Amino acid sequence: MSAMSVDDLCVVQFAVDRCWYRGVICKINGSSAGVRYLDFGVDFGNVETVNESAMHHFDKKFLSLPRQAIPCKLHGVESSQPDGSWPKAAAANMQKFSGKALCVQLHAEGSGVLDVDLFDTSGEGDVSVVQVLVAASLAQLSTVSQPSAPGRAAATSDVATAPVADQAITRPHRNIFPVVKLDNDGGQFEVIVTHTDTPSSFYIQSGRNADILSSCDLLNELFEALDSSEPVDGYCPILGEICCARFSEDQSWYRAVIDSVSADHRHVDMTFVDYGNAQLDVSVLETRPLPEQFSQKPILALKCALFGVCPSQVARDWSSEAVEYMRTQTPLSVKFLAEKIGETDQRTMLVNLCSASGDDVSLSQLLIEAGHGTASAGR
Repeated sequence: MSAMSVDDLCVVQFAVDRCWYRGVICKINGSSAGVRYLDFGVDFGNVETVNESAMHHFDKKFLSLPRQAIPCKLHGVESSQPDGSWPKAAAANMQKFSGKALCVQLHAEGSGVLDVDLFDTSGEGDVSVVQVLVAASLAQLSTVSQPSAPGRAAATSDVATAPVADQAITRPHRNIFPVVKLDNDGGQFEVIVTHTDTPSSFYIQSGRNADILSSCDLLNELFEALDSSEPVDGYCPILGEICCARFSEDQSWYRAVIDSVSADHRHVDMTFVDYGNAQLDVSVLETRPLPEQFSQKPILALKCALFGVCPSQVARDWSSEAVEYMRTQTPLSVKFLAEKIGETDQRTMLVNLCSASGDDVSLSQLLIEAGHGTASAGR
């Protein structure tokens, strides 16, 4: 065979399966007479050293097929080694994902190398390759960046022509969850107050909607099954995702939306979407992927603001005493009759609350009489 040079294209026989593949010569070792050694990696990316007898010149007709292997690097991650070199264990962990159709989130492209996040979506939950490496202390994040919901890539063989598709992966996100809106029909409906931030921002659950009642039964079945479940290897929910999480106070499982993720991807801040309360610095081991069928169930907690009352302070902020007073008036054991007056924004209802026991005094009026608020006709 005639002489070949670095960067020449050739066909190479792979020693493992004895099949022929396209390759590019990366290096020639002339230390052994009559034998050329080369590294190839056009369509699969792997590197092998082969004998001259296992390679041949490239027929130009095979150039019509685009290059199938695309050089990539993981986004926002670097080696945890002090000298910056990657340990062999990192490559071994990456090899676990070899041959799988992964979801690719493309961040940037430079010098022919794609900057990507990779997700294994073959199991019940999506597993981030970056998070697997970080959790194993084989890598560390180089930037405090959170991946948004990535697109689902085509199968591995299609990556060259379509590295990122438009379809969203099946991570439930706060923006796709159904939100029950109660009609402004002037009627009253029975509710409980599940959490209070302020009298202008609190959450209620209503048994008025049949969809909500059926959601409770189905979710209870899910959470009972999670009591005996093990953490999903490599799983860490992403920013904005709704997952299952264990509440520290009662050790029970609930649906939660992720508000932030720590730099090391080991802890998250969250809000329980069916109640409205938040929990901070939760280990990802206390989270589980939410099965897709439960992403179609409405959020049970409805955000509200009290009608007819505003803060009495000059600064127009609710005092801690006002917040505590409202919380003491609204334990979970007490039911209220709610009347929807309107909406302050797309996700917040303006309501009037009175005790369901027959007392017509509104919660707004109680706040005013206790000196924690001022009457407001506009809201």
